[in-house]
Amino acid sequence: MEIKEFNPEVFTFELYNSAGTWLLDDALYAADLFGYCDASRLAVRPRAGEFALMVEWSNGERFWFHVSKRLLELVKKRIEGKKVSDGK
Repeated sequence: MEIKEFNPEVFTFELYNSAGTWLLDDALYAADLFGYCDASRLAVRPRAGEFALMVEWSNGERFWFHVSKRLLELVKKRIEGKKVSDGK
């Protein structure tokens, strides 16, 4: 699986989930789709210096939330099947 850059228009208010990071561990093992966008480009809940991460479960349900650049890089590595270092 790979993570793709998405158009900022798909990151809607209805799909926003402020608790998304709590679901991230489950999503890394069970989600079918991941996409991201520079959060400063969003029309809804823009944030400078962060990214929006979209997750889609196998049942088609989607949600998104904000992540730091560091967390986005860790997600990319995990999805691509690379070993993730904790930075220590």
